[in-house]
Amino acid sequence: MARRIKSAKLDSRDSRLKLSENNNNPYWVRIERDGYLGYRKGKKSGYWISRLNTKNGRKMKTIGVADDISNDDGVKILTYFQAIDRAREWLSEAIRIEKGMGVANYTVGHALDDYIEYLEMHGKSAQRAQYSIDAYIRAEFGSLLISDLTPKKITDWHKKLAEDKPRQRSKKDEIAFNEEATKADDYKRKRKSSANRILTILKAALNKAYNDGKATSDDAWRRVKPYRNVDAPKIRYLKIAECGRLVNACDPDFRPMVKAALFTGCRYGELTQLRVEDYNSDIGTLYIHETKNGKPRHVTLEAQGQKFFDRHIIGKSGGEYMFTREDGEPWGRSHQTRRLKDACQRAQIFPAISFHI
Repeated sequence: MARRIKSAKLDSRDSRLKLSENNNNPYWVRIERDGYLGYRKGKKSGYWISRLNTKNGRKMKTIGVADDISNDDGVKILTYFQAIDRAREWLSEAIRIEKGMGVANYTVGHALDDYIEYLEMHGKSAQRAQYSIDAYIRAEFGSLLISDLTPKKITDWHKKLAEDKPRQRSKKDEIAFNEEATKADDYKRKRKSSANRILTILKAALNKAYNDGKATSDDAWRRVKPYRNVDAPKIRYLKIAECGRLVNACDPDFRPMVKAALFTGCRYGELTQLRVEDYNSDIGTLYIHETKNGKPRHVTLEAQGQKFFDRHIIGKSGGEYMFTREDGEPWGRSHQTRRLKDACQRAQIFPAISFHI
């Protein structure tokens, strides 16, 4: 049985509360010969990390969130002693990899799972990546050993993604394609752009595996290049009259979302995550914490935008979602597509615009 290692600084919430914020210089405690458990304290909560010292340098991995604010669940939120157990598991595997063991049985599926865990741990867009992985990557490569990947296999798959019609909602375990998609404006560019985004997710997962020492080479995917000059959509702007017609043509529960987009320039995904407390009525700003690049920002509103949000938050508490559907539930990832298309048709806006426009 592994010995129980105590630390006056780290083994209780109260002791960690007294520590200074130290994102760049974690507090460390030695738990194995060359292995350490670290605590990186942020403004609110902290993270547990594990470190292995090798002859080639240091390897580190975030292994969980500290139970500074929330109670532990033994999975994502860990006490000090749970973190030690998790760190020892990682150290054991890291040592095996350092000695050249374990790599031979590491599949693309393992790499995808580790990548999703990494995104969830760091508060990044795991949900969208998970959808692309489940829909387009895992069935093709999941059971394949990373060592068996070749540039041709990935290139052929990437090309097929660009040639296939986009998928649409279907029954569980069924795959349906949008047969009308080829009629859409700028169709070929959009399909290549989508193929590039999915390729980027696969490469990110494989690069993490390579950087973690779980793949011996990155040559198979490094040599696969994305399509060029396909990620810049056609720029289009609505005229003032079109804005008015569009707002009036929207369903009542969807109309505030469209107004908010026009007043702020925020993306659909950013608006769906807004809470009432994110609006500062004193200075007329919105705090956008869920952004595409992961960096929060403030949006300064003009007079009309401030009046809209002042009216919209009446009777709502700070923790509520700013915008909800008619049934009171928050807006989902693709709930805007059909509603906006129908509104464009009623407003006589052709071709129909996307929420991004």
